[in-house]
Amino acid sequence: NLSEAPVPQNRNDGNFLFATGFRLKAAAIGQLHRWLPATEASVMAGMLLGDTDALDRDLKTSFRITGLSHIMAVSGANVAFILLPLLWLFKRLGLNRRLASAVSIPFLCMYVLMTGFEASIVRAALMAACMLLGQLLWRKNDALTSLSLACLLMLSCNSQWFFDAGFQLSFLATLSIALFYERIKLHIPKKVPGVVKDTLAGTLAAQVGVFPVLLSTFHTLSLLSLPANLIVVPFTGIITFLGALGLSIAIPIPAAGLFLGKILSFLLSALIRFIQAAADIPGAERIVASPPWLLVLLYVFWLMYFRYGYVCFVREKRIVVTVGALALSILVMLVVMLPDKRLHVYVADVGQGDGMLLKTPAGAAIVIDGGGSAADKEGSRAGEKVMLPLLLSVGVIQPDLLVSTHGHADHILGLISLEEQMGAKAISLSGREPVTGATATYLDLAKEKQMGIQKVQAGDVVWVEKDFVLKVLSPTSEWSPPDNDGNKTALVLLLQYKDFSMLFMADAGEEAEALLLQSDQLPKLDVLKVGHHGSATATSTAFLDRIQPAVGVVSVGRNRYGHPAKDTLKRLSAAAVTVHTTRSDGAFVLKTDGRAYSWYPFVVERVSLFD
Repeated sequence: NLSEAPVPQNRNDGNFLFATGFRLKAAAIGQLHRWLPATEASVMAGMLLGDTDALDRDLKTSFRITGLSHIMAVSGANVAFILLPLLWLFKRLGLNRRLASAVSIPFLCMYVLMTGFEASIVRAALMAACMLLGQLLWRKNDALTSLSLACLLMLSCNSQWFFDAGFQLSFLATLSIALFYERIKLHIPKKVPGVVKDTLAGTLAAQVGVFPVLLSTFHTLSLLSLPANLIVVPFTGIITFLGALGLSIAIPIPAAGLFLGKILSFLLSALIRFIQAAADIPGAERIVASPPWLLVLLYVFWLMYFRYGYVCFVREKRIVVTVGALALSILVMLVVMLPDKRLHVYVADVGQGDGMLLKTPAGAAIVIDGGGSAADKEGSRAGEKVMLPLLLSVGVIQPDLLVSTHGHADHILGLISLEEQMGAKAISLSGREPVTGATATYLDLAKEKQMGIQKVQAGDVVWVEKDFVLKVLSPTSEWSPPDNDGNKTALVLLLQYKDFSMLFMADAGEEAEALLLQSDQLPKLDVLKVGHHGSATATSTAFLDRIQPAVGVVSVGRNRYGHPAKDTLKRLSAAAVTVHTTRSDGAFVLKTDGRAYSWYPFVVERVSLFD
C-alpha cells in the first residue's frame, strides 16, 4: 500500500526517483510485516533491502558474534536474486537476451534506489550493469575490469566513499573472491560435496580480503565465522530468493504471497534460533586491536606472494625465498611491537566529562577517567562508543591501569564500561572519597575480576618507570572537606617525563589550588588539563602564575553550567596559554620524547554494519 509509505515533505527530502524508491521500500517492508512475525520480518527486510532499523539489538549482536553480519548487508547476492528471476521471466515472455538485458537495467536502478544507495549495493549494481551492457554489445564480461570501473565511477562521484567501511568491505571481498576463489577451491579435497566446497572457498576467499578491515574497523574477531557461514550461507540464498519472489507475486496473487510467507516464517525462525544458539557459545567472539599499518602491508605481501610470486620459482629457490621472506617478516613484526620510547597523551572527546589515555614510553596503557553521563541507561556511551574504540585503535586490548579521579558520572561511568568489556590489570581511586554509588560499582567490579586496587592520596605514586612518573598531588590526608564534595577530594595528578610535565586537575577547584600553592610539589608546566571543565571556580590567576603552562586543555561538551566560563578563558588568555577545548576542536593526541612535544587532532570512528 503506497499510501502508507513515508513521503518526502519538501524538495530537500529527495527528487522524484528517490521518493519513489523510498515509497517502494516502505511498501515492501509493510508487505513483509503482513506475512511474517515482527522479528522474522525485520530479518527479511535486512536480507532483502539492508534495512535493519527494526531489528532487535541483541539479535544484531548475535549476527556479529557469529560472523554473519554480511547477510544483513545488501550486496552482489541480492542483485543476483533480483536479476536472475527477471531475466528468466523476460525470456519466458519471448524477449531475446539483449532485449531482456536492456529492460532489466531500469529495474536494477530502482532496486538501488530502494536500498538507499549503500556502497555495497551500488558496487554490485554497477558490476551487474557492466554485465548487462556486455550482453547488449556482445562483449564478454570480466570481473576485475567491472570491479575497477565500478570503483572508478563511485570515487569519481564521491571520493569520501573511499573511507566508508561498506565500500572497503564490498570491494575487498569481491576482489579477494576474484583472485583467490579458484585457487582455494583447487586445494579443497575432491571428496567434499560441491555446495560445501563452493561455500567454503567463497567464504575463505572473502574473509582473506576483508580481514584487516574487520580488525581495524570493528575490532572484533568471530571464531565461529567459518563454520557458521558454511551452515547458513546456502540457506540464506534460498531465503533471499523466496523473499524476492514473494514480493514480486504478492500484489497480483495475494494467496501465493501468504503461502510463501508461511515457508519463509519457518526458515527464518530456524535461522534465528541457530544464530542465537551459536552466539551463546562462550568465547565465540574476541575483541582485537587495530593492527599497525606495517603488519597490514606484510599481510598483503604474503597474500600476493602466494597468489603470484610463489609459482615463479622452482622448488629449490622457492624454499629459500620463502624462508628468507619469513625471517624478514618476523624481524619487522618484532620492530613494530617495540615501544617507540615516546609518551603519548590522548585527550578524548567524551562530551561533558573527562577521558584520557596515556601510553607510556615503555608501552603501558593508563586510562585517566572515561567520561559518561548520568542519563545513560545502559552502561556509558563514552565508554562504549569513545574510550573503547580509542584504546583498540592504538593497539590496547587491556589497559594496565584505570584511574578514577572521583566518582561523578561524567568521569567514572566510562571506566566501569571499560572494566566490563576489557578489564584491566589494576585500578586506582582516591583514598579520601566515600565508596558509594558509582565508585562502589567501580570497586566491586575490580574485586570480582581480581584486578589490583590502589587507593591513593597526595604523595603516592600511581605509576613509575624509567624517566616517567605519575604521582598524586591532592587530596592530602589532612584535608577532609566538610560537605564531602567529590570535586574537592578528586585526584590531582602530575605527570613528568624527562623535561616534560603535565598536570591533570580533574574537577578540582580553587580550594585545591590554594593548598597546592602552599606545597613545594608544583612545578612549571608544559600542559595543563584545566580543572572542572573550565569552571569559573577553578584555574585562578595565582595558580596560573605559579605553573605557567604553555598549553591548556579543556575537556568539555554541551552543558547547562556555562563551561568553559568566559572569566576562565580570559585568565588563560592573559597568561598566554594556548587553549584547546574538546567541544570546539575535538580530541587530540600529544607526543613527546621528554623534551620537545607536538600535538594534533585525533579521530577515532567506530562504525557498525547496523548502526
